[in-house]
Amino acid sequence: FGDLVTMAWWDDLWLNEGFASWMQVKATRELHPEWPAWAARAARKQHAMDIDARRGTHAVIMHIDDASQTEGAFDTITYSKGEQVVRTLESWMGEDAFRAGVRRYIARHAYGNTVTDDLWRALDEHAARPVRAIARDLTLQPGVPLVVEHEARCAGGRTEATLSQDQFTVEGAHGGRWHVPVTLAVLGGGRASVVVDGPVPRRVVVPGCGLLVVNAGQSSYLRVRHSDAGLAALTAQFARLDVDDQLGLLSDTQALALAGKLDIGALARLMRQAAAAADPSVTRMLVGQLTDLDGLHDGLASQPAFRAFARALLEPVFARVGWQPAAGEPDAVATLRAELVEALGGFDEPAVAAEAARRFKRFLADPASLQADLRGAVLAVVARRADAATWDTLHGLARAAPTPLAKAELYQLLGRVRDRALARRALALAISGEPPATVAGELLRRIGATHPGPTLDFVARHWARVEPLFGAGAAATRLPPFSTGAHKRYARVSSPSTFSACGLSMVPRRRSWLSPR
Repeated sequence: FGDLVTMAWWDDLWLNEGFASWMQVKATRELHPEWPAWAARAARKQHAMDIDARRGTHAVIMHIDDASQTEGAFDTITYSKGEQVVRTLESWMGEDAFRAGVRRYIARHAYGNTVTDDLWRALDEHAARPVRAIARDLTLQPGVPLVVEHEARCAGGRTEATLSQDQFTVEGAHGGRWHVPVTLAVLGGGRASVVVDGPVPRRVVVPGCGLLVVNAGQSSYLRVRHSDAGLAALTAQFARLDVDDQLGLLSDTQALALAGKLDIGALARLMRQAAAAADPSVTRMLVGQLTDLDGLHDGLASQPAFRAFARALLEPVFARVGWQPAAGEPDAVATLRAELVEALGGFDEPAVAAEAARRFKRFLADPASLQADLRGAVLAVVARRADAATWDTLHGLARAAPTPLAKAELYQLLGRVRDRALARRALALAISGEPPATVAGELLRRIGATHPGPTLDFVARHWARVEPLFGAGAAATRLPPFSTGAHKRYARVSSPSTFSACGLSMVPRRRSWLSPR
């Protein structure tokens, strides 16, 4: 995919990149079946869906008129949604049938050029479950399918579920319609798979009675809206779900709640259950969700109360994990420990903040005293809470860093600071010529993620010096203030001239894009 068989034109870039992304997981699962390969990709899948739920998204197969437009195709939709489309098709067909179809495609087109329909033809030959309709819908239409569970009831030792298909969107209905394969499973019972197409309810029968999971295994690219009764039952028995389904339920519930399609209390109740989960992958997703929600409270009177809620969920988890690694603990726990330290520091947990400051002080006297897997988290907590003296200390460390990697890490820390006056110093530093160009660009990105409004205004005033740090035309796509995340914190724009100063246009009706949810 890319070399032996090459796409005929950039429209089909996903044939290379989507398959490459999917093959990373495929090979990992083959070599290390004990690793939670798809669970590790859950955040990437959710990021793709977040983008795909907005008006600015595009189809996986994206029409490209000339080569100058190609940079826009190297994005999350091409890579991460493309990967999930391949996963959806393999799951529906079965591994053996899918592999046979891919081999036909490769053999038939070796040392040649193809379009995506060539792959669909090869997959559908001899297939018990053809994929053309499913595949074309997922690659030619932008957007996220939504499968709605209307009801599920037990009858004669079987679960009868009623499903329909809609579109998940955060900016109004798009009218999308897909053929989407869905697997349903009854815990302790059987499984059933069906293609759901359109708004007309479809009845599905699953052997056994009990807790019903829609999109079991999370192998299909879609969101699920369980019935109120179904969601309540899944929340109450969250610990019984497989890790992939725990991640999927958390992700779908958060997305629906933030889009106003589900009461936020349902998400809070699920988060309380997730905080007790045994698998580090689930806790890591919870940490990420709480951090995202904290960003929505920036500048609001509700933020202290939200941070108290977040601390109450994560403090018992951190008490189990602790600052010091246990003998023989899995690598995933070490990663989780660092994320908990950084998150709790961000949520103003006093004991974590104090311990991070103590370890930083020891680090200044003896850099080897700070264990490697906690270095980034401890420094991030210190940088976020830095006063002018601490910021100057970090700046001195960045200037004196002996390697490019250490220098890049330390300069980026300067952009994490909460204090706006120090953030302005970091912005000025980014275009001063002191940090290398690539490091300066990453410093701007870091400041923009924390202070999108001031960063956007600064970039507009200094566009001629900012743009070269990213490459012509690239800054507007790589800086957070221009991204889909900016609407979370930046509620006002002085005028459309802020955008035009950066070579961008802003349609008046889209001003709501920068309004808080």
